[in-house]
Amino acid sequence: MSNAWHYYLGPLAIASVFMLAGAVSLGSFLWGSRDADGRRKVGPIAIVCFVFTFGVGGWLLSFILPSPTPWERQKIFDHVYRTPPERIERFVIKAGTKDQATPLTPVDVVIDDPVRIRKIAEILRTATEVWPNHPRTRWYAIVEMVTLDGTYYFSISATEPGGRNGTLVGAWASEKGKWNLGDVRADGLEEIIEDAVKKKP
Repeated sequence: MSNAWHYYLGPLAIASVFMLAGAVSLGSFLWGSRDADGRRKVGPIAIVCFVFTFGVGGWLLSFILPSPTPWERQKIFDHVYRTPPERIERFVIKAGTKDQATPLTPVDVVIDDPVRIRKIAEILRTATEVWPNHPRTRWYAIVEMVTLDGTYYFSISATEPGGRNGTLVGAWASEKGKWNLGDVRADGLEEIIEDAVKKKP
C-alpha cells in the first residue's frame, strides 16, 4: 500500500480509537453499575475521560476529513510519479517564498527541454517510498508539473551530503494547500534541478 494511503488511514485509525474510547467512557458513566446506595461506581473520572478522548479524536478528524481521500491521494501520487515523459509539457521550479528557510531560486525557472524532462520523469518513476528521518535540508523547492492531464505539484528537499535521507520528493494536493501525501527518495534529481537553475536565461 502506498504511503499516500498510510498518511490518511493511520491518523484516521488513531482518531477512531480516541472516539471509541470516549464513547465507552460515556457509556460506562450513563449505564454502568451502581453501588448499594444507587451511586454510580464510575464517577466524574469517566466524564473527564470522555471529554478528553472525544476532544482529541474530534480534533484529529477536523484535519483528516477535509483532506483528499485515499483514492484522490493515490491519483495525485500516480500523476506525479508515473506520468510518461511524452505527456509532460514542462516543469517549473517555483521561486522561493519568505517562509522557506533554504529556497533554491528567487525566480521561476522553466524546464521544457525534452531530454531533461525525460530524465526527471525516469527518476520520479523509479523513486522509492521512504519515511524521512530528521533530514538536514541543503535547499528546498516547489515544482509545478504541467502535463496533458493537468497541473500537479511536488516539493524537493536536497539534504546535506552524507545525509541518510538522500533527495526527498513529496507530492502535493495543490500549490498552496499542502497535505502530506507521502515522500519518495529520488537521488540524482537534485543535480538536474540545480543545473537547470544555474543555466537559466
